Amino acid sequence: MLAQGVHCENSTFPNGNTIQLSLSIGKEKHLSYEHDEIRIILPNQLIQDYKPSKIGISLIFHMDSNNSHEIIFEVDIKKAPLSSRSS
Repeated sequence: MLAQGVHCENSTFPNGNTIQLSLSIGKEKHLSYEHDEIRIILPNQLIQDYKPSKIGISLIFHMDSNNSHEIIFEVDIKKAPLSSRSS
């Protein structure tokens, strides 16, 4: 769960190039790409106030006066595994 810390994932492409995705929470939202790493910081207050729903979370990051990126985080709400149900 994101609220418990930082999530990092590395992906390697067929040509050997890699990219790292780092997702964490902090005071303010932030998006950057540097040295083959995409770093996203979500506002702590947003995570604390979020109630799970199928809508997910959508944030717009303004990079400069002409550019912005919208990142949408989908939420995967799953039923309990069959093994956890009583007979």
